[in-house]
Amino acid sequence: MKLFIRIFLETAIFVGVWWSVWGFFLGFEEDISSAVWSGMVGGVVVGFAAAVVARYQQNRVLDSPPVLTDEVLLRRGRASYNGIVGWLYLTNRRVFFEGYPTDETAPEISTLFDDYPRSVTTHEISIPVHEISEAGISRPLGVRRLDIFLSNGRTESFITEDLADWVDDISTVRRNYLEEPRSENMRLFQ
Repeated sequence: MKLFIRIFLETAIFVGVWWSVWGFFLGFEEDISSAVWSGMVGGVVVGFAAAVVARYQQNRVLDSPPVLTDEVLLRRGRASYNGIVGWLYLTNRRVFFEGYPTDETAPEISTLFDDYPRSVTTHEISIPVHEISEAGISRPLGVRRLDIFLSNGRTESFITEDLADWVDDISTVRRNYLEEPRSENMRLFQ
């Protein structure tokens, strides 16, 4: 419910202000008060529609925890990645996203995931902890998201809740992993 309200408010405010400003300056509205009222109504309608669509997509996502061998699941939460809704997991070895198509007619999107292992039935991203250089929060266009910066210069972004907790947990797992004693042979491959 918290995500529904957040999406509704962020979208309603953005669309309401945009609608009011453009309606007044382009001459669609006679005075500023009618532009504000039409912006408020438009913001509420579009905000509610965006929140309903997001909730519908979330409800279509399957709730099937991944099979993790030799890993400890530390955190999980609903998330979206490039419009694909799914679950984001943090284990002691990796950040793992398992997404599900939200539309049966949607084309296969496997080209987005060429750098990471994937399965045939779901869209998966597996980011090993040793490839993460930093985790942070960004806010492009008013949407808060979790950014994971990789050592190769790439950035993977996820929209999820409790972003500060995700950043703290990823940083802790990364720090613990790097401090873990390994033989010299293991260090060559990681």
